[in-house]
Amino acid sequence: NGENGTVTPDTDICADDTTTISASGGDSYLWRNGLGTTASIDVSPDQTTSYYVEINHNGCIVEDSVEVSVTLKPDVEFFNSSESPIQTVPELSL
Repeated sequence: NGENGTVTPDTDICADDTTTISASGGDSYLWRNGLGTTASIDVSPDQTTSYYVEINHNGCIVEDSVEVSVTLKPDVEFFNSSESPIQTVPELSL
């Protein structure tokens, strides 16, 4: 993390979930790839992604990043006694 600004620690989410990542300690912020200029942004990547932000504090620009790791949700099948699927559940909430 930069000495003039900090970002959210790296985080893990499940596929199809959304998380908020933030930067602080600056006067202005610029997230790469056109993600905006606010201190916090909501992201929902479909694969593990690093997000880069420029933190401007009194004219000193520090770049930092946050990695959001994505875990795929498993498909779960229930079987009856004849071993044929009786129901497929596309996601499992914990």
